[in-house]
Amino acid sequence: MKKLIILYNKACKAITNALFPEHIKCLGCGKDLYKLNMFDVCDNCRKDLEFNNGRRCARCGANVYGQASYCFNCKNTPRHFDRACAPMLYSKLTARLIKNFKYNNAPYLASTLARWLVQEYVKSDFEVDIVVPVPMNENKLRRRGYNQAELLAREFCKLTDLPLDTTHLIKVIDTDTQTHKSKYERAHLENVYALKDKNFFRGKRVLLIDDVITTGATMDACAKTLNAKRVYGLAVANSKTRIRQASNINAIKDKKFIKSTVL
Repeated sequence: MKKLIILYNKACKAITNALFPEHIKCLGCGKDLYKLNMFDVCDNCRKDLEFNNGRRCARCGANVYGQASYCFNCKNTPRHFDRACAPMLYSKLTARLIKNFKYNNAPYLASTLARWLVQEYVKSDFEVDIVVPVPMNENKLRRRGYNQAELLAREFCKLTDLPLDTTHLIKVIDTDTQTHKSKYERAHLENVYALKDKNFFRGKRVLLIDDVITTGATMDACAKTLNAKRVYGLAVANSKTRIRQASNINAIKDKKFIKSTVL
């Protein structure tokens, strides 16, 4: 009921945005949009948005196959967050938009991507007290100029009226992006994050927001540091499982590869 009320309260704003849009160009191809939609892409480019439909990991939300309840990462790794999800898979147009958002000085994409997050949040059963973006180390923040997760969280909170905290969870060690790291490197994020007040989130239900969930290691490290009652994760996209990313058909047929990637 609460989420339905949120949507109702935001209806007027949605109508206003439809009548007076911030832009009328497709984010995919740049052509004029003759009808508005929440994805801000034309019908042709929408075909390049790969939604995270189908069976998902019960913990991190990654796509899984067969009757498996958990992905390879969550099945073999204890988690400190309760559950995470993402509306998209990190591929095609979604991957391009996120890369532009992060690396090509396109902070304006936050408003569109946040609407995707809201849609996923409404479908979830998360009960949230406060929203926290995955923090960025000060050195990287100076280099990039903005924290994409914080921009997403701010836009998300504008649409949901949930409280936002950007000060208590901090990243004390500068690390490279998790996308190109090995599984071993992603799994070892001890002491990367810290709290300014160790008791601030105690007893609270926290929603962590990030752009991409790769293995869940970042979400897990943040959740462990928060020491909250509940920690949920929400991201724009979840990385695709290795078997779907493999381009070499011989690798897919290899029994060792299948054994190590498919549950």
